[in-house]
Amino acid sequence: MSSPKKEVQCVDTGTIFESLISAAKWAGIKSSRITAGAKYVSRGGSPSWNIVGDYRGGDRIGAAAKIGGRAGGYKWKFVTGGSGRRSDSANWAELDYTPPIIPLDDKTYSSGRSWTGSHHLRKWVVLSKEKEGKVQCCVDKNWYPSMVVQVAHIRPFKECEEQDRYHRDSSLPMSMAMHKLYDFNRFTILADGTIKVLDKDLWKDLTDLDGQSVLGWREQNSRFVRDNQHYPNAA
Repeated sequence: MSSPKKEVQCVDTGTIFESLISAAKWAGIKSSRITAGAKYVSRGGSPSWNIVGDYRGGDRIGAAAKIGGRAGGYKWKFVTGGSGRRSDSANWAELDYTPPIIPLDDKTYSSGRSWTGSHHLRKWVVLSKEKEGKVQCCVDKNWYPSMVVQVAHIRPFKECEEQDRYHRDSSLPMSMAMHKLYDFNRFTILADGTIKVLDKDLWKDLTDLDGQSVLGWREQNSRFVRDNQHYPNAA
């Protein structure tokens, strides 16, 4: 007899998953454990274990949830009641969490353009807000396929303090178009989370966003706004 599914919650995002396996799939966690039903196969000349019809990362989620620990970069706990936001109805603009502080000596994240750091940031900034394969852009508020929504640093990556480059509050989910316009200084974001269009002759759809609020803006994001002395029109 198979064991019953255990609901588990990602403490960082508030999302509830109906099983450990579904949580592991979302977090991109796989286990190296070899289990019953595994088959030894050859892939491109290299033999490996292929676990058919299962996804064994749930054991790591379960172990973390038992102690309120972390797995895959997120904190987990088992659900004992009906509170929280389920994975199919999360409203990311209302989520509350305590973002981690990455120590200065943590070279895994702080060394240049860290793949680990970028992957961690994308999972939080973009993928944690995914619904039916789409993510809402924080600027124009339209829904796009997840693959065309990018992690946009509020302050340019190279201008962030080293320990802040992969901080969860340093970035927002933007469509590729809005991200490009932001990077090329056609608009900026003020400390109160409002959009200020700097080039009002470029595109009416952009101009219409002037003065609107960024979706999901939090007070913690404000310390990452661009330095106005570099962008005098943003004042």
